[in-house]
Amino acid sequence: MTTWLAKHLIALAWFEIFIASGAIASDLTGARTTIIKEISGSNLDIGIAALCVESGKKLSVNGSRRLPMASVYKFPIALAILNQVQKREIDLAERIQILASDIRKGALGPIAKKYPQGGVRLSVSTLLKYMVSDSDNSASDLLLKRLGGPKAATQIMIDWGFKQISIDRYEKELIEQANTPGSGQLDTASAEELVALYAKFWSGQLLSTKYTHLLKALMTHARTPQHIGNGLPSETKIFHKSGWCSRNECINDTALITLPENRGHLAIAILVSGDIKDTEQVSRMIGRIARIVFDAILSVNRSVSSPSSVAKA
Repeated sequence: MTTWLAKHLIALAWFEIFIASGAIASDLTGARTTIIKEISGSNLDIGIAALCVESGKKLSVNGSRRLPMASVYKFPIALAILNQVQKREIDLAERIQILASDIRKGALGPIAKKYPQGGVRLSVSTLLKYMVSDSDNSASDLLLKRLGGPKAATQIMIDWGFKQISIDRYEKELIEQANTPGSGQLDTASAEELVALYAKFWSGQLLSTKYTHLLKALMTHARTPQHIGNGLPSETKIFHKSGWCSRNECINDTALITLPENRGHLAIAILVSGDIKDTEQVSRMIGRIARIVFDAILSVNRSVSSPSSVAKA
């Protein structure tokens, strides 16, 4: 190959990359504009963030705003528990005594259904499954107590570099204090930090391979309300953790999505807070936003792949 031809091909490859980079900016900017139009006119407080794990491409609309997590906070609690298991400070086989006072009345989780009066000992492993896959409030409070309380869970988040993910109360207190002045500032997170938490978890930066796979499996088979997934193609692989505030004061969903065509993985968090009149309408809106992001990131990743094939040629 002549020197001139080699230089020409290199220049062509860089030109392709330059064009693709412009397309990337255009695609994400367009998606963000579309999302802003989607939520315009709403009187709700909405925080949205998305992050492609492999490429680091980001999209954010009010993503730094801290909003109530509700049951989404069970994901960081699960991470904190498995962190302690990994350090051998907690054992998955350890059995915890459950008293009648530990049962969250009115809860729909398996513990309240199976053991309404308590009087049973369940393993940490079983409680973890109930908390993550079934969003069981009784299991959440029992594990949070075993961890050392809300402050212990929050400290682990801080140690990992997440200062905008705050776990302040047990589920029992969350429900009882729903209308207490200032309670809306507790148990909050920003969508941006939640997707960063998902990305670090997925890439194996927080837990060993064994415990990363364990939590992935529990979240993949979650039997909790799904909003993000409802807007995506039916064959999409997704694991998620959703949340709902009592009195319809928030509806949230967070997820890690496997993109088709081996295009990578997408972490996304959509937090909606306020006086929600129609929960189904909000759920559909979350699904539409997720689809806008999904299509945009997929398009971006296709654009990124093209220049590399040109360069190899």
